[in-house]
Amino acid sequence: SIKAHKEKNVVSGVISYLIAKCKEKAKIYLISEGIQDKDIMGMGMLPAKSTQSVLSDVLKNYGDDAKVLVLPTAPITLPLLEEE
Repeated sequence: SIKAHKEKNVVSGVISYLIAKCKEKAKIYLISEGIQDKDIMGMGMLPAKSTQSVLSDVLKNYGDDAKVLVLPTAPITLPLLEEE
C-alpha cells in the first residue's frame, strides 16, 4: 500500500540520517558477502573481509586503547552515540 511505502521510506531516511551522524564521530567498517566494496565505499563505510582484519587495522592505527564496537546483527541494530 502507499501508506506502508511512505512509512518504509521514512524509516529508511531516519536510519540513513543516524548512520551519517555516527560516521561523523567514528569509522564504520562493513563486512558483507552480498555488497560490493565499491558500494560499501559509496555509503561512506570501509569494506572489510573479517572482524579480525578490522581489529588488527584499528589496533595498528589507534593503539591498544582504541574503542571498538562490533555489531554482529547490524542490519537489525541502530547504534546511537551520546554527546560527550
